[in-house]
Amino acid sequence: MSIYSVCVKLILVSLAIVSRISLADDDASRLRGKCKDYKKIPFAITNIAADDAGNGRVEYGFSSYGAPNKLFFLKDVVYCDPLRAYYSITGTKLSENQFKEEVEKYMNSSTLNHVLYNIHGFQNTPYDSFIGASKWNEEHSTYLVIPIQWRNAWEFHVTSYEYDRNDYAHKIGELLVSHFDVFKASYKTSILCHSMGNWVFRLFAQNIEDPSVVFHNFFAVAADARMDMFGTHFNPKAEDEPTSDAYKFIEVDRSGEPSYNYDLEKNLGIPPEELKKNGGWSITKISKNSHVIYNQNDDMLSVRELFQIGWGKYVRRALGRYGKESEDLMTLEYFKKRVKYHNFSEKVVEQHSYNWEPACAELYISYENTDVEIDISIPNNQEKINISA
Repeated sequence: MSIYSVCVKLILVSLAIVSRISLADDDASRLRGKCKDYKKIPFAITNIAADDAGNGRVEYGFSSYGAPNKLFFLKDVVYCDPLRAYYSITGTKLSENQFKEEVEKYMNSSTLNHVLYNIHGFQNTPYDSFIGASKWNEEHSTYLVIPIQWRNAWEFHVTSYEYDRNDYAHKIGELLVSHFDVFKASYKTSILCHSMGNWVFRLFAQNIEDPSVVFHNFFAVAADARMDMFGTHFNPKAEDEPTSDAYKFIEVDRSGEPSYNYDLEKNLGIPPEELKKNGGWSITKISKNSHVIYNQNDDMLSVRELFQIGWGKYVRRALGRYGKESEDLMTLEYFKKRVKYHNFSEKVVEQHSYNWEPACAELYISYENTDVEIDISIPNNQEKINISA
């Protein structure tokens, strides 16, 4: 662990102590009972440290500093818009099986038939991920968005990048692995990952011992992930996959490919999980279709290049910015039947935080019931809207 990471951890511990001291009984009463507005979403999953709020409910928010070592499955999740500085989110705690049962009942009582889980990026507070889900569920009649809210060091803004990537992201990834069965449901599910949320998803996918396809779509938006995620050289297991006679493998010359110096990378701070092969292949083992939505003008993803100083451009450059170059590395038909790239450089307003913008929403809806393989005749540099299965 770097000196920087140690310092961040010490400061977080100090903040936790200060937070517990400052939240007197009257503050807790104010948080729970004096809100000028409420917003509600049906469900959420979080590893943010939550306190007992009574009557089977738990409470968390910006000032939750406990260890993020437990996953909470929540229903009837309420955001309290405060009169002063603090806000709170409360929800009824469920077991994993109860959660699936409640989601199924909710889906059966509505016109919805598809859950869209959302793993946010770093520097997203509980409010940010809650509001994203709330707005979608209010404005759209397709997909029920359920946020997966993971603890990151949002207090430190962009300076927490290394700590979040090498510590907090791993914690939520491990918890999702241990609760993989929650995604094995009778209702249809997809998953949307934004920025560092894609790193969380890869950590999740590569550590499942007995994977199965549980997601119809994986939407990788502004992905803070290595640019060769679906590249041939990074996914040797994909070369061993059977393919139809209608497709041919493209021969890849690996004679000039460098070998990894793992000791050097460790000293440079590159986590060994980043160098673990078959990241893209592992994703295809839990998601039927993958969509890479990228913006070549995404300057925020340059932050990755400041920290990922190491083994060449494939590791340093972000998938969400260098999508065109990444697609050129995807030579196997195995991936071409499962992965589609979408260049949104001219379609989005925000450079990086565009995951809920209308152009993206239209894409999610278009592929709600469509497979990449069915849509394989459409060139990856074009978009087809209002696709029917």
